Amino acid sequence: VLILHGYGDCKEKLLGLSEKLSENGFLTICIDLRGHGENKNILSVKMLDDVNFLIQYCQSFGKTAVIGHSMGGRLALLSVADYKISIAPALCTSFGCQTTLDLKEFKKLVNDGNTEDFLEIFYKLPIWDEKTDNAKTYVLYAQNDKPEIQKLCEALTKTEVEIIKEANHSDICLYQETYQKISDK
Repeated sequence: VLILHGYGDCKEKLLGLSEKLSENGFLTICIDLRGHGENKNILSVKMLDDVNFLIQYCQSFGKTAVIGHSMGGRLALLSVADYKISIAPALCTSFGCQTTLDLKEFKKLVNDGNTEDFLEIFYKLPIWDEKTDNAKTYVLYAQNDKPEIQKLCEALTKTEVEIIKEANHSDICLYQETYQKISDK
């Protein structure tokens, strides 16, 4: 299982999830995406290439799943993994004013090379289409999630979607219910 964090985060935020899955017998890999944490590469749309490279390597050992939160959730859904679990995925093609302001607060945590705004990079990622994706997918989102994310998760029809009550976008990965639902899948 490859585990992907969201924008402005790092692998350490999801180590609890990684540990829970390991306790259930899964081999897990937690990485820092480009521009985040200890990854020295500058943030770019090449994040998806990095994710797919790691998945293809892991697939040489057997079936591979990817779990991602927020931006990592979008990357998970766009990936070539056999199984895809997306937590509060950033499926948006645009963000509202408040979410945009929130994202700008994370800029100081990301090495973007000061060349492109995060949203420019984010909007260059392909749009995930559940109708053309044949992988097994599962989406979780928070009851108090970003409005853009809630709306798009609620509109999914082919994908199994569940809500984590009382959670919000930034803490959904810390809920025992989130761990349990992912482990069950």
